[in-house]
Amino acid sequence: MTSLQENRRRSVNERLSKLCSEAGVLFVEYEAGRSKICQDRVHFNEIGQSEVGGMIFRHCRHFLL
Repeated sequence: MTSLQENRRRSVNERLSKLCSEAGVLFVEYEAGRSKICQDRVHFNEIGQSEVGGMIFRHCRHFLL
C-alpha cells in the first residue's frame, strides 16, 4: 500500500469512527496483517473474513439473545 493510500484509509477510518461515535455506534477497527489479505490487497482472504466475522458476531451476539 502506498503512503497516499494509507493516509486515505486512515482518514476514512477516522471520519467513520467519529460518525459512529456521534451516532452512539461502536466502530470496530481491524488491522489485517498481510497474511489475511487477498492478492488484490483490498479484500480479506478466508482467514481475515473469519476474524472480522468473529469480531462482529461477538459484538452483536447480546442483541441476538
